[in-house]
Formats: sequence, structure tokens, C-alpha cells
Amino acid sequence: MADPDSKLTVSVGSRFLLSWSTDRKGWTKNVFDLADGTTKTFAGPKPSSKFGPPKEVEIKLHVTKDGEKYGFRSTLPDPSVRNSPDWKKYIFTSAFVAHEEGVHLFTVELPNGTSLTKEVTITPGTDWTDKRDYMIDLLNRWMPSSVLSPRPPKFAAPEELKRGHPTANAQSDILSLAGWNKDTVKKAQDTKAATKLVTTSCGDVLSAMLRLWGCDFDGDGKMTTRAFGIRDDGAESYKDAAGVTRWRTRKGHPPVGAVTHGYYQSATDAFAQDPPILPSPGDLLVMRDGPTPAAAGIGHVGIIVSVSDEVWCTGDGGGGSLDAGEQSAGVGYRLITYTKPTETHKKGIPVLKSVTDGKSKMVDGWVILDRIPNPLFDDKGRWKEMPSWWSDDEDATATPADQPAEQQPVGA
Repeated sequence: MADPDSKLTVSVGSRFLLSWSTDRKGWTKNVFDLADGTTKTFAGPKPSSKFGPPKEVEIKLHVTKDGEKYGFRSTLPDPSVRNSPDWKKYIFTSAFVAHEEGVHLFTVELPNGTSLTKEVTITPGTDWTDKRDYMIDLLNRWMPSSVLSPRPPKFAAPEELKRGHPTANAQSDILSLAGWNKDTVKKAQDTKAATKLVTTSCGDVLSAMLRLWGCDFDGDGKMTTRAFGIRDDGAESYKDAAGVTRWRTRKGHPPVGAVTHGYYQSATDAFAQDPPILPSPGDLLVMRDGPTPAAAGIGHVGIIVSVSDEVWCTGDGGGGSLDAGEQSAGVGYRLITYTKPTETHKKGIPVLKSVTDGKSKMVDGWVILDRIPNPLFDDKGRWKEMPSWWSDDEDATATPADQPAEQQPVGA
């Protein structure tokens, strides 16, 4: 098993992981017991036949709820599979959404007769406002998409398209609303080649999502939004020790940002609490441009889908390699590590891998979505006039397309 026997507590709507490993020499057949009494089998990579027929290895996976047989859902997706760092094992990972309250016991039976377990206690989830539900609904409909493989949503209300972009139409996708196409990517490639400093699509995608949502950042009735005004009062450029141009916040430097407006929750403050304050679905995530508190600039922005002690799920732009002519937007899992513990931060501050460059970046904080003015909702976050097409589906969750990659612990 990649995970030891463990216990985890998550709330309804949060994501959690089940991981196990097998020898690369065997041909693994992962057999899941389903809730309807049948089974579903996922086969791992087939080993090379140069050493003879591969030995088939069967791994059986079961789940109970409050001591009673429960079973996996028939819609269970294929586990992800990757090589272990030493290339001796395959590591399988299944990601789940916490749906029903109770104590769930996941058991992985190994061929040698031993088994390992993971106990997941699912607690009640927080009631979301319509404001938050709508943002998660937008993630569901507009992601994933990319410059090279654009995917318009199956449904977009005319009023959404009008807010999203003046020229938006039924064939628009989130990257086009964000102003990214093949020409934009080419310009970014040229900029990268000339200066080694480049901005990916993460901020533009977030800005487009906020426009679709109906953001009125300054509360002046103009329905304006800001993606990179969200952290503080403003920003200024500076040269670091290596002569690279970077950005840092500058209080009092316009435009006025989320901190001054009172929308912002600093991770430094949040994780000094016991227990820590955590972001909620729909909050706007801000990451620094490095893995430690010494990093000052903004390194990435996205939208929180769910958080737990082992994995955060976020909707982000900025994925895809610029060198390959691509930029993408999607929902994905981020394995958590932490900065070095201190007296103030006994557990540290969360560090996540960025989709823009694969580098580890410390969480700077998040903008609290319920505090951002939006004229579509009242002061309690309820629709003022509920759209005829709106459906409050409690089971609607943004579905990540990417499984987590290996992430090493962060030191000092």
C-alpha cells in the first residue's frame, strides 16, 4: 500500500484519496465491490513479456458504512496509475467525493492474505449559499477546455454569455472568454523567449469565471471584476537577487484590492488558529510564487472546489505547456504539504503544486466569495430572481479531470 492504515475526517462534499501499490512485475487486476452486488475490474499496465507471461495479481477493494456492507458506486472512475519514485512499483490512486455521513471503512485485500484499511469519517457539510452553488455550477459547465481542444459548455444562459464577453456566443469556451487563443499563446511564447518572464492564462480564466458569475468587485453597480487585484491594494514590479522581474503587493497602491475591501482571508492568520480556518467551495485561492513565507509575489490563482487534510481540489486556468502551444482550464486535485512548522504555525501553512509550472507554492490566502458584491444575490447569498434554468442539485460537484502527481514535502 502507498498509504498506511489511517484515519481521516472529512465533511460532505470534500475529496479524499485511497492509494495502494503493487510490484511492476505483476499484472494487477483491481476488483472493486459495487453497491449493487456486482464487481468492477480495472487492470493496471501489462508488464513486458520478455521475461515470460506476466503473473496476474488480484487486488480486492471493499467499503462498509457504519459497519454494514456499502459498496462503491457503479460510476466509479478508473484509478490513476503512476510509477513509484524508484520505479519498482505501480501506485494506484482513487479519488472520492464524500457523499453520505457516517464511518466508512475502505479495505484493500492483498494476494498474500493481508489487508490494509483506511477509515474515513464523513461529517455534515456546510450549507452553501446560492452564490457559492452558482460558482461551482459554472465550473461544472465551463471546465475542462483548452486552446487546442476548445469545449464550449453544453448549456450557457444568454445573460451569462453577455456578462462573460461582449462577443460571446453559443460556441464560446472559457479560454476564448478569457482572451486566449493560438495567437495569444504564440505571443506568450515570444515573451517567454525574450524575457523569461511570462503570464499564463490563470488570472484571465479566473476573471472570465467571475464575469460569468456576475462579480461587482467594488460594489459600485458596474459589474466589474479583477483577477489580480484580489490579494491586496495593488502591486509593483521589482528585481530579485538574480535580476528577474517579479511582482509584490504595495499597500495604498491602486486599485484597492480584496484586503482593503475586507474580502480576504490570509493563510498566515488562518493557520495560526487552532483549528485552522479553511476556505469554502467557491472561494478564490491565491498562491505565492514560491514554497515558503519568503516568497512575496503572486504565483497562481484559482477557485476552491473542496478541501480536506490530504487534498485540495481547485478549478484553474494556466494548465498546458506554452512551449507546446497550449493553455488549458480544468478542475484538479492538489496534494498538500506544509511549510516548516514554527511556534506560531505548529502544522505549517499549506503548499500546493501549481498547474502553471508544476512548482510547489505556498497558499497566501483566499478571497471569501460570499463577501464579493454580486447584484444577482441578496445579502444572505440567495438569488434575487432565481433563473428558470437553475437547478439546485445537491449531488452536483465539479469533477476533476486530473489525478494528483507526486509532491515532495517542503522543508525550510
